[in-house]
Amino acid sequence: MRRATLLILTLTIALAGTVSAQVDSTQFFLKLGAYAVGNAKWKEAVRAYENVVRLDPKNFGALKGLAMAYSTLGEKEKARDYFKQAHRVYDKDLDVSSYLGVMYSEQQNVTKAIKCFETALSLDSNNVASLTNLAGEYQQVRKVDDAMKLLKRAYKLEPDNPVTSFRMGGCYASYRMFDSAKVYFDRAKANGHNSYELYYFLGVVNRDLGNMEEAITSFQQALKRNSKAIDCRQSLGLIFARQKDYAKALEQFEKVVELDQEYYPATISLGVTYHLLGRTADADRILEHLNSIDSTMGTQMQAIIEKESNR
Repeated sequence: MRRATLLILTLTIALAGTVSAQVDSTQFFLKLGAYAVGNAKWKEAVRAYENVVRLDPKNFGALKGLAMAYSTLGEKEKARDYFKQAHRVYDKDLDVSSYLGVMYSEQQNVTKAIKCFETALSLDSNNVASLTNLAGEYQQVRKVDDAMKLLKRAYKLEPDNPVTSFRMGGCYASYRMFDSAKVYFDRAKANGHNSYELYYFLGVVNRDLGNMEEAITSFQQALKRNSKAIDCRQSLGLIFARQKDYAKALEQFEKVVELDQEYYPATISLGVTYHLLGRTADADRILEHLNSIDSTMGTQMQAIIEKESNR
């Protein structure tokens, strides 16, 4: 009996020592990972946090650390996997909810993105990034009023935030309040927003306000950022056509058709422009092509030619 008692006591002490050693190792590697992150040594952080997960597969700090490190290293699939694992362990972390929301947004999974951003906002109601991110998703599903409420809160907190101004401009454009939209798009640009989307929407707003030269400049700036944007090229071509600068219009329409032969608004515009430039054979070829697909498109092209010829 005494021998059995001693054996149990020995095993208990040994087990306690093993657990203690494991805890010590986990804490050591967590600190090592945090040190690597603090010094932007992301691959070292990955190695440290992987050691933690090997010892403790549900360690939230290590899973989050791996997700953040892989995200910074540009390995999105691994980052997404670890963010999901971390979220399953603890679903009330601001960073994890925010990063997952961004990833779902990039995948155009609006429902999941909204859920993540709503969680993030519930954890910090004055977080400007959470306010603007959630507003952006609301805009995607046409909940413009809800988006605007969030953006006004964000604007009060950070009036110089370019993303907030950009999205407010988008809301005002949805309301067809183009003067206000232009104010906020211009403010976003002044504060450093430099995306294709900003210049494209600024072009659309200036066009609808009748500021054609500003619209041309904005569309051209947008195309410098995305030369394959067919909607932008088509819009620019239509402005040149309206100004009867058919050579410049032709350049845009030809490029759109080259990029997408099934974008028929550009094909129609190209046929009209050929006719107005006196290139009758090219115009007839396009008219025949349109009629072979849908005679209503051929009819539309002829109607536009008649209207432009009388303008």
